[in-house]
Amino acid sequence: PYHVVNIKRFTTTYYKENKFYIINNLNERYILTKYSSSLDSKLIDQDYNLTLEMQGYKYIPNCLYYDKVERIKITERIYSTVDFEFISKTEIRTLANSLRGFHKLRHTTNLEPYNPFDIISSTKYYLNEHILPLNVEKNIIRRAMPYYLKHDKYICHNFLLRENVIINKRNTYFFNYDHMGSNDPMYDIAMLLLSLNVTDEELIRYFLATYYGSSFNEEKYDAYLAYVPLTKLVLVYVLRKINKEFETLEFNDILTKLILDLKNI
Repeated sequence: PYHVVNIKRFTTTYYKENKFYIINNLNERYILTKYSSSLDSKLIDQDYNLTLEMQGYKYIPNCLYYDKVERIKITERIYSTVDFEFISKTEIRTLANSLRGFHKLRHTTNLEPYNPFDIISSTKYYLNEHILPLNVEKNIIRRAMPYYLKHDKYICHNFLLRENVIINKRNTYFFNYDHMGSNDPMYDIAMLLLSLNVTDEELIRYFLATYYGSSFNEEKYDAYLAYVPLTKLVLVYVLRKINKEFETLEFNDILTKLILDLKNI
C-alpha cells in the first residue's frame, strides 16, 4: 500500500550476507531487509514471531510488513541522535533504564534458554577446534559460572552489538531478536558495554547502579567483571563459526582483537 519514490541499497559491517535497502516514501523512510537464504530458518521464525508479538512495545521499531517465507521485513527507519563514540553519563543512564525495561517485557513466544556455556560447547564441537588455550577458557568459565547459576533469569537479547541499538530523541530501540532467550541480564549488560567500548570504571558502576537501583552492590560489579571475558569468549566462537559456515573473512579483525584480549587476561 506504500508508494515508493525510490529505493537505495546499503551495507552493514556485521550483516553482509543480508541485503538492506532504504525505501523513500515521500516524507517517510523505511528499512527493507532481505535476509540471506543461508540464515537458519529457525532464527527467521523466532525473529518473525517476536517482531509481530512486540509491536507497540517501547524499545521496538514498528514493523510494516514481514514475509518470513520470502524473508522480507520492512520496518520504520530510526534516526540515531547519539554517537556511541562519545558516551556520557546521560547516554549511560538512558541505556541502563531502557535495557532494564526491555528485560521486563513479557513474551508469549516460546523462547529457549540461552546458556552461554552451552553455546561455547556446541560451537566448539561444530568447529572441532580450540581457539584459545584450554586453561584460559577454563578460567573464564570457572569465574563466571557461579554468578550465572546464582542470578535470576529474564528474557534477554543476547547479541547486543552496537549495530543492534539506537538512541534517538524519543526512545532507545533494540533490533534483531533471533538470539533472544532466558539468560542472566548481566550477560546483556556486559556485551553491550563491551561492544560500546565502555571501559571506564566510573561509567560502568554508574550503569550498574542505574540498572539495579538499591540492589546494586560489589557482588554485581564483580559479576560484571567475570562476564566481560565470557561474552568475549562466546563472540570468538560464534563469529568463528559464522566465518566458517559462510567461508568469509568478515570477522577476522574483531576475532584477532578478542583473542588477543583473552590471551592477555
